[in-house]
Amino acid sequence: LIINLYYYEIGASNSQLGIAFAVQSVCELPFFFYGKRIIHRFGASNVFLFTMVATALRMIGYSLTASPFVAIAIGSIHGISIALFLVSMVEYVHGMVPSTFRSTGQSLIYTFYAAGVCIGNFLIGYLNDYTTIRRALLYEGIVIILIALAVALVIKKNARAASS
Repeated sequence: LIINLYYYEIGASNSQLGIAFAVQSVCELPFFFYGKRIIHRFGASNVFLFTMVATALRMIGYSLTASPFVAIAIGSIHGISIALFLVSMVEYVHGMVPSTFRSTGQSLIYTFYAAGVCIGNFLIGYLNDYTTIRRALLYEGIVIILIALAVALVIKKNARAASS
């Protein structure tokens, strides 16, 4: 994963890298447990949009620090970026497909998610050949913000169409 290169670039020790992944994992737990409640309160598409913004802020935050300890703290946003994102996608797909196709829908979510991770890691790795990983993460954050703006417009358009 590209995040390993980031921690290496900022001079994190192996134990700090282990702590970083532990923090990220622990921070996912509340969102897996309470994600459905959050989604029922705010809606799957709104939560999805929120996870995109949180992910962008996380990437930009990484790009702004060279301190492993600050990076570990920024990594706590991982729970929103990954766990809440996945829960929101499952809920969104459950609302779109008949109950008999829910497992197929979930399989497609994870297929596209894995493809996105592969493509993203490839592109950031390629970009890292020409710049620092911190700068690559800044660019990633900016791209995510632009995509989030496009998604927000689509959500708004769909909401208007549904209310008409």
